[in-house]
Amino acid sequence: DKVLVDVGDSQSLQQNLSTFSGHMTRISKILDSATSQSLVLLDEVGSGTDPAEGAALAMAILDRLAHGGASMTYVTTHHAELKENKDPVFLDANVEFDIRTLLPTYKIDWGSSGDSHALAVAEGLGFDHTVVAAAREISRQLKDERDEQRRTSDAAAMLKQSLPGEIALAESRIQAAARSLEDHDAMLGVLKAELDDLRAQERAVEKAIRGENQEDVD
Repeated sequence: DKVLVDVGDSQSLQQNLSTFSGHMTRISKILDSATSQSLVLLDEVGSGTDPAEGAALAMAILDRLAHGGASMTYVTTHHAELKENKDPVFLDANVEFDIRTLLPTYKIDWGSSGDSHALAVAEGLGFDHTVVAAAREISRQLKDERDEQRRTSDAAAMLKQSLPGEIALAESRIQAAARSLEDHDAMLGVLKAELDDLRAQERAVEKAIRGENQEDVD
């Protein structure tokens, strides 16, 4: 019933709108007017502000649109958090990019998020090669840090999943050991009673023998 679009830079000095404010003004109106029969197109959703907060806001916007807020939503983004969303209602796709010509091929690869190629584009536009080289090194370091954080996060998540089972197993073993200890204590009590009974019988026999010997002497 409607095609609702936020594309391009909406910043305005006259209206006192930054890039982010411009996008949010448009998207706010889109959320208010979209229906379950609407088509929504969003370009670089959540951009122009702190990356973490922008990604969080973008995820909330898309969640709203995807779950009854619109019929279909097409979004472009460079936020890795959006590309890694596991909700099956979302589908990743990227438009193939020719690094040699710095032009899109307009071929869509469904199921893959693709790369930004920012450094290749900067280099192709004649950017200072020392700056690009430094940027590549910084990018590599940041990627290593993200990978390490992801590995740590994954390990923590796996540990969190496994701990309840291990705790339950430990508690079960403690309960079994306690029952075994109770059984041991009970058996120990029986054995001690048997031992006391045997010793009592031994004393009785010895006493009886001493009594018979005394009669013989008399």
